[in-house]
Amino acid sequence: MAAIENGTIQKSYILKRTEILIYIANDEEFKGFKLKLKDLGLTKSIYFEVDNFEINALKYGDYHICYFLGNDTGSRAMNDVLLKVGSEFTNLQYIVNLGCCGTLEKKAGNKVIFANRIFDSDTRKETRKGTKFSIGENRHKFLENAVKSKLAEISCDDYEIEYKPLVAGSAVVKNIFTKKKIIEAYPYAAGVEMEGLAVSSYAIAKGIEWIVIKGTSDNCVSKKGSKGQAEMSYKSTDLFFKILQNEILKLARTKIFVGGSINENESNNDLSKIEDNCVHLGNELLKHKYKIINGLGLGVGTSFVASVYSFKRSQGEEVFGDYIEIFPFPRRVDGQKLNLTPFYTQNRSNMINQSTISLFVYGKINNNVSGTEEEFNEAGSKNLPRISIPITGYVSSILYSNLEKNNNDGISNENYLSKIKSLESEKHFEDSVKLVIEAFEILDDYYFGTDNGNIN
Repeated sequence: MAAIENGTIQKSYILKRTEILIYIANDEEFKGFKLKLKDLGLTKSIYFEVDNFEINALKYGDYHICYFLGNDTGSRAMNDVLLKVGSEFTNLQYIVNLGCCGTLEKKAGNKVIFANRIFDSDTRKETRKGTKFSIGENRHKFLENAVKSKLAEISCDDYEIEYKPLVAGSAVVKNIFTKKKIIEAYPYAAGVEMEGLAVSSYAIAKGIEWIVIKGTSDNCVSKKGSKGQAEMSYKSTDLFFKILQNEILKLARTKIFVGGSINENESNNDLSKIEDNCVHLGNELLKHKYKIINGLGLGVGTSFVASVYSFKRSQGEEVFGDYIEIFPFPRRVDGQKLNLTPFYTQNRSNMINQSTISLFVYGKINNNVSGTEEEFNEAGSKNLPRISIPITGYVSSILYSNLEKNNNDGISNENYLSKIKSLESEKHFEDSVKLVIEAFEILDDYYFGTDNGNIN
C-alpha cells in the first residue's frame, strides 16, 4: 500500500474528487470489508491521513471511493469522527456505513438490511453540543426506489435483502429488557446498530445522500445462533458493490475550472475562431462528464455558455446549473467604476476552491495584469492539477512554459507527461483538446491508485 504525503497535489485531488466516503466501525467488520475488496480484484489502493485517521482511496468504475476504519462505535463517537474527517472532502455525494447489526428477531438469520430510516434509541438523552440527532431518513426515496428497481440484478442466494428501518444507540444492547423496550418502541425496525444515526444526520446536514447497509450478526442479547461480524460485514459490502456494479448511484459532474479571456480589440474573424474553439472545448468537456466553472471571461466564458445550451438541448435535460457555474466579474457597480480587485480576488478563490482540476486557454493582459495568470497562480497554491493549452497563444502559452519549468506541478506519471509534451507541437485546437482530456483521465487513474500499492 502506497502512502501519500500531506500537502501534496495528489491528496488535494483525492479530497476534491471523492464522491463516496465509507466508514467501518471496528476491526472485525473491516476484515470482512477488505476480504470482499480482494474478491472483487480491488487489490490496489493508496492511503493518507486526515486527523490521525488512515484514509484509503480507490477507483471502482466511474466511482471514486475513500474508506476508513473508525475503531470506535456509537452514534455520538461516530458524530465526532465525521466532523473531523468528513469536512476534509469538498465534493462528497454519499456517506456510507457498512458492517453488521443486531437483529430484533429471535435469531440472527441471514439478512442484510438496507436501512431506509434510522431512529435514535439512546435513552440517556445526551445533549452534548453537536450530538443532538433527529430521525435519519432518505427523504427523497431515490436510493430505496432505485435499489428496488434493480432487485433482480442484486439479489443472490447468499443472503436475504430487507428494506427496513434500523435503531441506533451509543451502547450495546446487553439484556432482554432493553431489547423488549426497543421492540415495543420500534416494532417495524429490523435491528439495532451503533453508527448509522450519525451517518444519516451528518449527511442530511450536509445535503448529501447516506447509505447504511448492515448484515444481521446476532440477536442483541445472546450469542446463540450468532454469525461472525466479519462474515456479515462481507455480505453488506457485497450488496453495496452490487449497487455500484448496476450503476444505481448517480454521480454529479466533476468540476473543472477553465480560465481564460481574450482582448477586446480582436478582429471579428479572430474572435469568431476563438469562440468556435471554446464552444468545441465546452462540448468535449460536457461529453466527458465535466462541469465547467468559469468567470465569464470575454469571448471564452460566453462560448462555454453557448456549448452548455447546445449540449443541454441535445440531452433533453433542463437543469442548466448541472453543467456550468458562472462567477461574473462586473466592471461597474451602481454605475460607478470602483476598485473591484478585492471582489475579483475572492471570486477567483471561490472558483478554485470548489474545482477539482484546472485548465487555461487564451487569456488577455490589461495594464500588465492578467486575471488568467492570477487564476493560474491561485490554482497552484490550492494544489489543483493545471494544464495550459499553448496553441491558443496569449497568456496560456506563457503559462504552459511556466509549467514546463516547474516540472508540471511535480506530476511524475510518464503517460501524463507524454500527453502534456505533445501539446507543445500540436497545431490543431481539436487535437489539443483531445490530448488534454486524455491527460486528465490518466491522472485520475494514477491518483486513485490504479498504479499504486496494495491493500494489506
